[in-house]
Amino acid sequence: MGGFCLPWNEPLLKPGGVAGGGLRGVDWYQTVFDVIDLRSFSNLWYWIALAVLWSSASHWVLGVPWDMITRARRHGGQAEADMLLIVGVNIRRMLYIARNAGLWLVGFAAFALTALGLAGFWYGLEFAQAVFLLAAPMTVVGLVSLRTAARIEAEDPDGEAMWRRLFVHRDPGHLPHRDVGHVAQPERRRSLTGGPRRGLAAAVSARS
Repeated sequence: MGGFCLPWNEPLLKPGGVAGGGLRGVDWYQTVFDVIDLRSFSNLWYWIALAVLWSSASHWVLGVPWDMITRARRHGGQAEADMLLIVGVNIRRMLYIARNAGLWLVGFAAFALTALGLAGFWYGLEFAQAVFLLAAPMTVVGLVSLRTAARIEAEDPDGEAMWRRLFVHRDPGHLPHRDVGHVAQPERRRSLTGGPRRGLAAAVSARS
């Protein structure tokens, strides 16, 4: 009875191995490094990841899909209330994390970016350069998102003002134009303190 042979001990699967009529074996190590090429800027996967990253960042504004924001501006009503509710949930979550773990996150991000920058641009490691050029802009996007979340919490804007704030956050170089036929905003409700109840607070009360 022949002994049991593990798959990686087969001559065909060994690097440079030969099985039967001189057929060369498959070099699995070379195949893996051909697919995951550390020369990132010449690798198609890097540019695919770059396109997906930036398209996702431009589509999700403070965690809200851009099509949902535009639909809320066009139709108002329930679509606008849903948008305000989701924005409120997301900004409260972001600000809670920032206020409770902000120092740790800043320290970790600074350490990671410094390590990637030194490895990439001081020691010339191309893979570190590629990761740094992906992570550094996303860090700036995160800081801008946190700043916008804090301003929304402080201002508590209504539907149209909220849309303008989100539009400026997504595209700071272009200010939105007010639509003449935009749906009229509902009457502002008064809060428990006697002031006008607007924006996020009004949306939460409407849903409840």
